[in-house]
Amino acid sequence: MQKPQSKVLNFVQADAHYLPFKSSCISRVFLFDLMQYFISPYQCVCEAYRVLTHKGQAIISTQNPVHWRRVLRAIFGKPVILGNWNGKTWTDQHLQCWTEAEMRLLLHKVGFKHTEIYYKILPTRGQDKRTHISLDKFVQHLVSRPLAGRNMITTAWKYMK
Repeated sequence: MQKPQSKVLNFVQADAHYLPFKSSCISRVFLFDLMQYFISPYQCVCEAYRVLTHKGQAIISTQNPVHWRRVLRAIFGKPVILGNWNGKTWTDQHLQCWTEAEMRLLLHKVGFKHTEIYYKILPTRGQDKRTHISLDKFVQHLVSRPLAGRNMITTAWKYMK
């Protein structure tokens, strides 16, 4: 991703379910760690699709439901909670999450013609973030990408790439 060449001149705060923009007016939409909190993710993705230009793209980041830590918790019978750990309790619990197949299906239903998904270790919040990132980077060399990446990054295009 490239760094912006100029300062952002306008900022609009709006409900993602009903974006206050004309159709086909934006070239790129970013939904970073947002979809898991939406009441209707389908409606929000439809809105993102609507405002994108013909060659527009949506970039979506969500937590990876098959991250190795979650898989281990499930194997050992511990609760698997998607959210953020602040050192004492779980906060920001998510309403939903998606596997790679579910995300592709959702985007296809909305009308996106091409999607690419990859897994990444994005920075975390909390007291133990250095330990977590170091351990995740080590595990990355031992297991497949879907298990190693804490975040699932999806890029979707309105046109066939």
